[in-house]
Amino acid sequence: MASRRWLGRAVAAAHVVSFDVADTWAQGDTATLTINGKDLTLTVGTTTTTAQIAADLTAMVNGGAANGDELRSETGANVGEFARISAAVSASTVTLTGDDKGVPFQIAVSESTAGDGTLANLSTDVVATGPNHFDNPDNWSGDAVPADGDDVIFDSGDVDCLFGIAQSAITPSTIIVTRGYTGRIGLPEKNETEAELPYDEYRPQYLQLGNAGDATVTTIRVGDGSGSGSSRIKLDSGDGQIVLNVFQTGQREDIAVPALLWKGAHAANGVNVNRGDVGIAFFSGETAHVDSLRVGYVENQAADSAVVCGSGVDLGDAQIDITGGTLVIDSATGSGAIAMLGGELSVLRGAHAEISIDGGVSFYRSTGALASVRIGGGAALDFTRDNQSRIVTNCELHAGGTLRDPFKSVTWSNGIDVVRASLAEVSLDLGTHLTLTPSAV
Repeated sequence: MASRRWLGRAVAAAHVVSFDVADTWAQGDTATLTINGKDLTLTVGTTTTTAQIAADLTAMVNGGAANGDELRSETGANVGEFARISAAVSASTVTLTGDDKGVPFQIAVSESTAGDGTLANLSTDVVATGPNHFDNPDNWSGDAVPADGDDVIFDSGDVDCLFGIAQSAITPSTIIVTRGYTGRIGLPEKNETEAELPYDEYRPQYLQLGNAGDATVTTIRVGDGSGSGSSRIKLDSGDGQIVLNVFQTGQREDIAVPALLWKGAHAANGVNVNRGDVGIAFFSGETAHVDSLRVGYVENQAADSAVVCGSGVDLGDAQIDITGGTLVIDSATGSGAIAMLGGELSVLRGAHAEISIDGGVSFYRSTGALASVRIGGGAALDFTRDNQSRIVTNCELHAGGTLRDPFKSVTWSNGIDVVRASLAEVSLDLGTHLTLTPSAV
């Protein structure tokens, strides 16, 4: 067991890949280079020597003019994945080198030939590394990459941790990211290195730590200490069990994306947000499992915390407690219960067993059934942000509580119980032109 502090001090090396143009080619044969599903395809012209084809491929990658009558589907200068790669040729060998030291790339080659022409011996001659690589020992205190049971600490400096981050075989004891660390962890969803040629990032985007084969429960702490914090932290705990405690995050780098993004599959994961900007399985297609979720505040009850649970979050029978901030949930809570003492809850989709609102406001936008809801004094349940039909089975409205359904979108299976209060003591908006049939609770 050791504490490994991120230093980010390794020497950068460019990624280098090479391949050979070999055997016999004919006019009309094709050679294709592929990155991230994007193809650059060369159709061989009248000069069919391997050296000429290698030179033609090099010009295609670099965006230079055609050497003869060969055809190119596109040139690398116009495709984001290729734009930061430079090609060189020596005889029949093409060498591709990343323009940005430390940035890896993944390329495949293929061919379609009338004879036995081939793109052969594809090899990585130099693996990119540098100060942004998690897997380089020079970037860590003690000159060792973190191992099982270690404390992984990001507490100072601004060196990003971006590559070599698929480390799911490692289960740390703790992961600590303090506000003194202002670098970024993980890659953005969209690569905009070339502003005019953005593309969907194909390299691992999350720092992956944790696996089910280790019984360690990893504690993740984000936002201790002082400082502005990181604008992008992306963590994937995989099958390992975690408790995520968020004390404060930095400001968003992207206005549409929370500063802290987390996902993890273990059935017993717990998330506690005291202050911060958090997305759980935020992007489409991502998944996570949360067994308990607490959203609170430190100073500003309305604005200290903002948490978004994406549609891929399995809340199952989770207990959800909200005392402040805003929480958006986009999936069912099954047999779980939601308890509110303050803040704002937006329920976008799914069926829900129980919501108890003793403070704040819940905006129910889902068409899924709500089995039971209790609205206490000073609290509100609002159906005005989505007018689609839904069913509420049991509803209690207490003195000082507010219920809004002016568009009559709700079918009240068992009516609305006004508990220990008169109609004058509650705020009840059920629209116009309706019949009320009083009965004892």
